[in-house]
This record gives sequence, C-alpha cells and structure tokens, in this order.
Amino acid sequence: MTALPVLVGAAHGTRNPEGTATTRALLDAVRAARPELDVRECYVDVCEPTPAQVLAELDRSAVLVPLLLSPGYHVGVDLPRAARGAPVPVVVGEPLGPAEALVGVLVQRLDEACTAAGLTVDDLGPVVLAAAGTSRAEGTAAVEQVAARLEKRLGRPVRPGYASAAQPPTETAVAEARVLEPGRPVGLASYLLAPGLFSRRAARSGADVVADPLALPRSIPAPLVDLVLARYNTAAHGFAGASAL
Repeated sequence: MTALPVLVGAAHGTRNPEGTATTRALLDAVRAARPELDVRECYVDVCEPTPAQVLAELDRSAVLVPLLLSPGYHVGVDLPRAARGAPVPVVVGEPLGPAEALVGVLVQRLDEACTAAGLTVDDLGPVVLAAAGTSRAEGTAAVEQVAARLEKRLGRPVRPGYASAAQPPTETAVAEARVLEPGRPVGLASYLLAPGLFSRRAARSGADVVADPLALPRSIPAPLVDLVLARYNTAAHGFAGASAL
C-alpha cells in the first residue's frame, strides 16, 4: 500500500516555552489519534525547524497543515513558497479558522475562566474576541465570522479586537465593550491557538474575565485534534493512497 502523505503541522512560533509545548502536545494528540501517520512539526516564524527545513528531509509527499487561525500572509505566501521549493509533492491545507468547531472550544475556555472567577457565562456583558491580527482583508473577515458565530452561541454582543496589524486593538475593543453595558463584567475569548506574546497582551487588555487560548500543553481539546486531521484529509485527497485516509 502506498505510504500516506506526511502531515507537517506548521505553527506560528513563539519564544514562550509553553507555546512551543502546546504545539507539540497538539501534534502528539494527532499522532495518538492517527498512529499510522508520520506527523512532523515546523514553524513559520521565530522558531525552527522551518517548513522548508522539514520538507527538505522528506522522501515522500506531504501536507502542510497551517496550525493558524486565519488566512493571512503565512498561509497565503510563506507556506506555498515552502511547498514550491520542496523536493517532494506538497499540498498546503486550509488554516484551522474559521471552522465552526473552534466556536465550541472558545465557549469552553470562556466557561472555564468564568468558573475560576466565581461567575457564569450568563453573568457576562459584552465579549471581546481577541485575535492575533492580520493586514489581509480575508483574515479579518474570517475573525469577524467567528465573532458572529460566537455572538449567536452566547446570546450577547461579541466584537473582535486585535493584537497587531488590524483595528481595533484589543484594549480599545474592551473599553468600547465596557461602555455598551456599564456595570457588567466584560469577557475576553482568546482566539489564539497557544500561549505566547499575544495571549499575554490579551491578559493585560482590561477585561474582567480572560479565557485561556484554545490549546494548552495540559489541555488539548478533542475538536481541535479532529479539525487538524480534517484539514489534512481534505488536502491529501488528491494524492495516491488517499483512499486509505
């Protein structure tokens, strides 16, 4: 039987050891769910190995799965460039966002944060969806789509805020949310895959309740693992051996 394409998970990269540990824990969970797959890790910024370095070591086809939440520059430019330069056939999958499954994980994290604060989600006023940010219109549109879905799920206003490259900044979004319903706690849902610089900024945004990122080293939600594998399966479908996926 033809060997299945390698799954190369491409995370952003961070100098925060907990963030890197989160990426590894997520990919370990993917390996546990699909032990027949060869799963590798790489980073588009800050850390190594890079996508090009990992792909250069392969002897068969691969799927680059962006462990990223929006279709920004890394997904549209960096990963396709690495794929074109690879010595083997490579397909770049879709980013994880704006999949519906992520909304459920956002609600879970927000509920956990509320419980720790002695509140419930129903006690919250407006919620800010804290995203990394991108200068690409399709990236901000994807974040806004997730915000709309989260608003529908929670039954309260949800507006995005960004750590960089897009408007409004997270702190501004929190301040505007506080004006909407004075006296009610403002919640912050962290639309970030792992701990790092942007999650630290979110924690300092002024929100009353700040949820953890989607994944943590000690807590990898099953829907996130399923989503990574779904992105792999879709992208790998055209390769020989796809019938075995």
